[in-house]
Amino acid sequence: MHKASNVASNFMINFKALPVRQKVLIGLTVIIGLILIACSALSIVNRDTLNQMVIYYSIGVPIFLLMTDNLIDLNDKNIFRIWLTIAFVMFIVSLITYNSECFIIRRSSIFDKATVISSLIINRSTSALKSLILFLGAYWLLNKMLKTKGIYIINTYRQSSWYNNIAQREISGLDVFINFLLLIIIIISSLLQF
Repeated sequence: MHKASNVASNFMINFKALPVRQKVLIGLTVIIGLILIACSALSIVNRDTLNQMVIYYSIGVPIFLLMTDNLIDLNDKNIFRIWLTIAFVMFIVSLITYNSECFIIRRSSIFDKATVISSLIINRSTSALKSLILFLGAYWLLNKMLKTKGIYIINTYRQSSWYNNIAQREISGLDVFINFLLLIIIIISSLLQF
């Protein structure tokens, strides 16, 4: 019985202990996600607007994680677990809505499906919801490699110097490259189908 309670306590999250920036971003992510679900279920907005909102949401969540100090917090296993749970829910929604007619993106006749690039672009807005789980997977892999050097991924965006105050260390070219690579992963996973 004692062992089962230890396992359960390992999965419990103390939300009071989270940094304010994490509470705000997690709260906004959940609230906006619920608003999108309500808009879809109740047909509050037209399909084109809903599809745009879903794509902006899908790109916006991982971008805010990457380009703010929230990125440093992902090094904490509990915070990473919260975001992984949110990403898993978003991915499940993406799979459930894969054949839904509501989320088909209507394009103009100028959009040429015959070109290679055009054929790779997502056809359903909810396909972009996979971007958070792919971002977190790439983050985890890259962060694990960096930990062998005794460091972890830090935010390099919106920095006024080559020093990160929260991590209390210098920003290197490798940090900039990793941040750029994570940005590319977000963009590709949001806009391309695979």
